[in-house]
Amino acid sequence: MHGRSSLIASVAALALLLVACGDPSTPTTTSGAEERPNVLLILADDLGYTDLGSFGGEIDTPNLDALAFSGLRLANFHMAPTCAPSRAMLLTGADNHIAGLGTQENLVTERQMGKPGYEQYMTDRVVSVATLLSEGGYRTYLSGKWHLGVTPETSPGARGFERWFSLMQGGGSHFDESGISPRDPVVVYQDQGVQVSLPSNFYSSDYFTSNLIDMLSVDSGQADPFFAFLSFTAPHWPLHAPDDLIEKYAGRYSQGYEKLRRDRIERATELGLFEPDILIAQPIRTLVSWDELTPEQRQVQRRKMAVHAAMVDRLDWNVGRLLEFLEARRLRENTVIIFLSDNGAEGHLLEEYPTYVDWLEENYDNRYENIGRQGSFSSLGAGWAHAANGPLRLFKGYLSEGGTRVSAFINRPGMETAGKISHAYVTAMDFAPTVLEMAGLERPERTHGGIAVQEMDGSSFVGLLADHERRVHPETEPISWELLGRRAVQRGRWKLAWLHEPLGNDEWELFDLKADPGETTDLSVQFPKVRESMIGDWERYAEANGVILPERLLRYPSAGE
Repeated sequence: MHGRSSLIASVAALALLLVACGDPSTPTTTSGAEERPNVLLILADDLGYTDLGSFGGEIDTPNLDALAFSGLRLANFHMAPTCAPSRAMLLTGADNHIAGLGTQENLVTERQMGKPGYEQYMTDRVVSVATLLSEGGYRTYLSGKWHLGVTPETSPGARGFERWFSLMQGGGSHFDESGISPRDPVVVYQDQGVQVSLPSNFYSSDYFTSNLIDMLSVDSGQADPFFAFLSFTAPHWPLHAPDDLIEKYAGRYSQGYEKLRRDRIERATELGLFEPDILIAQPIRTLVSWDELTPEQRQVQRRKMAVHAAMVDRLDWNVGRLLEFLEARRLRENTVIIFLSDNGAEGHLLEEYPTYVDWLEENYDNRYENIGRQGSFSSLGAGWAHAANGPLRLFKGYLSEGGTRVSAFINRPGMETAGKISHAYVTAMDFAPTVLEMAGLERPERTHGGIAVQEMDGSSFVGLLADHERRVHPETEPISWELLGRRAVQRGRWKLAWLHEPLGNDEWELFDLKADPGETTDLSVQFPKVRESMIGDWERYAEANGVILPERLLRYPSAGE
C-alpha cells in the first residue's frame, strides 16, 4: 500500500534464505525509561460516524464521550469498508491482500480462488501485533468477534492472544447462537479453542465485556503490561437490544432520517469535525423520503433506529463497566485506550435480499412489536445509515467516505493534546506500528521467527499525542485500497475512487476531500494530470499487493449466495 509493499511472490521467494540465516523470535525492545503502558483496543461493529455524542449524535454515550473529549479525536481515521479486511489490517499493519483477506467472506471469485491474498484467513505472511506484544512481555487478551479464521491454526490463540473468548464468524444473534445468513445459520463461540454454549441470559456486549473483566481480574496482580482487545459485535445486524433500552429511544426518531441527518451534520460541524459549508453527499436514488412512507412504514423505521440507538447505548454502558474496573484496580492511569469502528454504518437492507426472504420468513418473527427482540432479524437500512454517517457518501461495503471514515479517538492520561481534534489522515494499518512504538518494541522487517513476512505498511501516529496538527502521512504519499472490485487512492486532499453502477459510474472519479468530503463533484476534467498520476499510484499498489480484480460484479453482503 505504501512504497515498502513488496510482491507476495517475493516474500515467498525469500523464505528459504531467511530460514537458513536464522531470526530472533523475540522483538527488539527500544530504549526508554518511561513505563510501558497497557493498551486497550475497543472496536465497535458497523457504528456510524456520527453515532457517538462526541461526533455529533444524540444517542446517550457518556462514557465514550468522556474518553473522546478528554482524549484526541481522530476525525479522519479510515478502515476497510467491511469487517474482516479491516481487522486484518488493524492487527497486522499490512494491506488486507497481503494479510489474506483480499475480499469479503464468501465472495472469492473463480479468478481469485486459490491465489495468494485470497485465503480468507490471516496468513503467516504477516505477524499479528498481539504476537509481537506477547513476545515483548505483554499479557494479551481478546474478548469478542474474531472473523480472521476458524481453524486452530488461524485462531486468536495462534495469532498471539494468550487468553481469549471469541465469536469465530463475522456476526450472529446478540441473544443466542443463531447465525446471520442461510449459509451459516448457527455460529461458533470458542473459549481458549474449545467450543462453548452460551448462557440463557447472553447479550453480546454484556458478555464480551464481562469476559474481558474476568480475564484481567485473574492476572491483575502481575507486573507485566497488557494488551486487551474488546471486539464488540454491536451495532451490527441483526438489530437486537434489551427491551427497556428500546423503550428509552422509542420516541426520539419520529421526525425521520432526513431530519436526523441534518441535525447530526450541524452538531458535528459545531464540534469541529467538519468545516462549515462543506459539500454533502446525496442519498442513494432509491431511498424513499420520510414523508412518502406510509404510517406503518414510518412506525417500523422508528423502531429500527430505536433498537440501533439502544445497541450503541448498551455498548457505551459496558465501556463504563470496564473503566470502573480499571479504576478500581488502579490500572487506568497507565492505560492507553483506542476506540474505533471497523467500518461505517450498514445501509443494506437484508430483509429484501432474495436469498434472505424465505429464510427469514421461516425462521424469524419480524412483526413490528418483536423487532429488536430475541427471535427477530432486521437491519438498519439506507435512510438511517445516511444519517449515521453524516455528510459522507454511502455506507459499509463501499470505498467511499461513508464506508471507510470512522469515529475514532485515543485517550492516554496526561496527553498533551487532550480535548483536541486531529484531521490527519490515519488508517487501520497505522494502529499496529503505533502500539509497538508505545510499547518500546521494534516492528518486524522481512522476517519473524525464521519465516519471511511482509513489512508493516502503516505509520505510527504516536506523534499526534504531542501535536494534533502534525501529519501521519506526507501529502505526497499515496495510500490505496481495493475491495470487491471497488477501488480508491488517497493522496493529500485528493481522493480517486472507482465505484460500480448504479452507485458509481464504472470509472475513476477525482474528489477534493477538504471541500467535498461528501464526494459530490468529480474534478477529473479540471485536474487531468492529478487523475492520471493517481491512477498510476493505484496500479503500482495493485501490482505490489497482489490485487486480483473480480471478473464479475459482486454484491455485498453476499446473502448466503
